[in-house]
Amino acid sequence: MRYLSQDDLMLDISTYTAIGSRKMQEDRIFTHRFDDEFGAPLGCFVAILDGHNGHEAAEGICAMLPHAIPTFAHALTANNLDHERLLAGLCASLHTASAHFVSGTTFAAAFVDLSRKKATVANIGDSIVFHVRNGSLMAKTIAHNARSNRKERMKVVRRGATWREGYLFHQNYGLQCSRSLGDKCIPELLHEPDITTCALAPKDALILATDGVINTSNAHHERAGIREIVTQIGRKGTIAAQDVVLIGMEHCGGKDNATAILLNVM
Repeated sequence: MRYLSQDDLMLDISTYTAIGSRKMQEDRIFTHRFDDEFGAPLGCFVAILDGHNGHEAAEGICAMLPHAIPTFAHALTANNLDHERLLAGLCASLHTASAHFVSGTTFAAAFVDLSRKKATVANIGDSIVFHVRNGSLMAKTIAHNARSNRKERMKVVRRGATWREGYLFHQNYGLQCSRSLGDKCIPELLHEPDITTCALAPKDALILATDGVINTSNAHHERAGIREIVTQIGRKGTIAAQDVVLIGMEHCGGKDNATAILLNVM
């Protein structure tokens, strides 16, 4: 665990990943801490990527992220930069740079600005980011999963994909996600992120989780998984990313790779 502080806020970052019953770990984690010239922490950038049909897209995008760090570092000290626009620009660049990958990945990220006491989050695909305060769910990103989100499914079908057996198909390649990075075999998929900003306060928690933790292919299971994690945070005050993953794997059956990043604000 790493502890960051700025004024009266502290941030405890924990990460955890489990392979589940899969033969290969295709999830990836990226974390970066920002410090000022004197070593005082300013914030962080974290992301989880849930790879599918291979690890190449998730791994390749993780390798691209360090190149974006100087821009985000500048945003922490600049007064006129829109953090949501900055994240949208990053997502657009990652889409362009990863378009040649046959494999694909989700992308869920959080850019935390401690001095402004806010987090800007982005999500592409069926991973999820959710914000917890005082034992209650404050907000969550949209899960871009064609099984649970009919609106998302129809957007991709209107672009030419075929919907059958719970998957969006282009020829013989199918996927549950309606949005992703990579996946050149399904050109009908969307790539725009769901972006939002949340104010941070002491005792808040911000959770980034793959669908091996929160089953976003079923709206009922998604709500139940989030509710259990929120309940545990309410009971214990703080938990770690390992707790989030183990709770999620119990709900999801442990069949998929499961990865989470948990930001505890103190």
